[in-house]
Amino acid sequence: MTKTTKKTATHDAKTACWHAKDGLMAKDAARDAAADTIAKSILGRDLETRNSDGEDFTEHAVWNLKAALAAAYEAGKAAGSRS
Repeated sequence: MTKTTKKTATHDAKTACWHAKDGLMAKDAARDAAADTIAKSILGRDLETRNSDGEDFTEHAVWNLKAALAAAYEAGKAAGSRS
């Protein structure tokens, strides 16, 4: 392999890695958005950190946590079937 070919092959691998990383970031953003939507609708709050014990550690009924976990599970299952 010549130096030029080797450099191009390395560049192509890095480019592919960047595109794969962009895809993962998009999946992470979609996952985070879905989790935030579930939290807002079921728990009545978003999932942003506020660095305040009174705002970051809130009480929720067990049945609401169960509903939020079930909704997250179903969202993940639906996303997996679309892939």
